[in-house]
Parts: sequence; C-alpha cells; structure tokens
Amino acid sequence: MKKMLTVACAALGVVTVAACGSGDDRVAEDSPYYGSLSELEAASDYALRISVTDVEASVVDGAAWDVVHGDVLASDPSFSDEAVTLEIPADTGTAESVEMASGGEYAIFVKVSDDGDVFLTSADQGVFPISDGVAGSSDAGTFSLGDAASRLGLSE
Repeated sequence: MKKMLTVACAALGVVTVAACGSGDDRVAEDSPYYGSLSELEAASDYALRISVTDVEASVVDGAAWDVVHGDVLASDPSFSDEAVTLEIPADTGTAESVEMASGGEYAIFVKVSDDGDVFLTSADQGVFPISDGVAGSSDAGTFSLGDAASRLGLSE
C-alpha cells in the first residue's frame, strides 16, 4: 500500500501539523527547527531510505507541487510499505521546499498521522541525499545523518 507523504506547513495553507512552527531565526518562521539529529529523530516516527523512481509536476490550489514516487529500501523502525508517494512543494528555495530528483536516493525522516498519512518531519533538515551509499548533509546542512546512517545501511 502506498502512503502519501506530504510536507505539512501552515504557510502553504494545505496541511497543518503541530510540529510546524519554530523559534529559531535561521529558518523560515513556519518551518520546524531541530537543534540536533537526536531531536529530529525524536520528532519522527520513521527514518526511511528511498530510491526515487519518478517525479511529476502538479498544481494544487494554484501552488506548484512535485509528486515524488519512490521505493523504500530500508527503514528504522520497520516500515510496512515497499513504495511511497511523496507530495512536496516545488523547490522555491524556502525551508518548506526541497528538490528530489528521479534516480536519486535519499534518507528522509517522517511522521505518521492517526489516519495513516505520512509527512516529512522537516523538509530542509530531514532530507539527506545519498551518493554511492554515503549520506550527505540535509538541505539546511545543520547536522549529518550520524548513526542513523548505519541503521539505514549507509556510510556517513
């Protein structure tokens, strides 16, 4: 069963999650901020390693979105689905958006709602590009993937 992953930020007027909002001036006002990987992990339900199979452009309520389709390669803890669909705002350079490319591999941190919907915990801090089995820094570059890398079968 595919899960719908959605960046949940009130600034987009689409979905609101309690995790949105930040007291840190270094990121957008409505984007969550985590001071460490431990804080990001504590706020997340899962860490997923995904391989992006396709990215489609979409427009929802006049806003540009990317619909990212990916295969789940590894998870911590165990995630029941083998594939995911991730709806993210098209990359506009803000903290609420992130670019994910077809053929790319990423480690992402997600939350699951009571209804089973899956959301990125943080677009700029919770998406780590992977190259040749090695995890890079998140878009914000705030911290590395740390020991979560080995749990997802990666090197740091």
